[in-house]
Amino acid sequence: MAMAVPAIMIGLSAAQTAQSVSAASKQRKLSRAKTGLDLAQVERENQEQLAQGLARQAVVGGAAGVAPSSGSLMRQALSARRAAERGILSARGRAELEDAGSRLDYNNRVVGSLINFGESAVRQIGTMAK
Repeated sequence: MAMAVPAIMIGLSAAQTAQSVSAASKQRKLSRAKTGLDLAQVERENQEQLAQGLARQAVVGGAAGVAPSSGSLMRQALSARRAAERGILSARGRAELEDAGSRLDYNNRVVGSLINFGESAVRQIGTMAK
């Protein structure tokens, strides 16, 4: 019976480790999904702002009698497109940073759980050896 208690404790510690790793994995998946959703929202908002800006330019230019293909309206349109692209690239960069942070957190949680399991197993084996 004396050997059974440490063996049970090792089993419980292993189960706790497995649960911690599973929870970390689920948290990582959730974080990636949220980051992807945030990125999609920023991209959509930038595209909407670009479309609205281009529409405004066309209306203002049309009211002033300027052809949409004229140099000034084309430069404004290109500038608006570049601004939208910069916004999207910036959002992608932030998403990649958030994903890297999430990946690091996941790895730290898994390693921490495995270390805790190893320490617990060593303690229990020491108890069994006495």
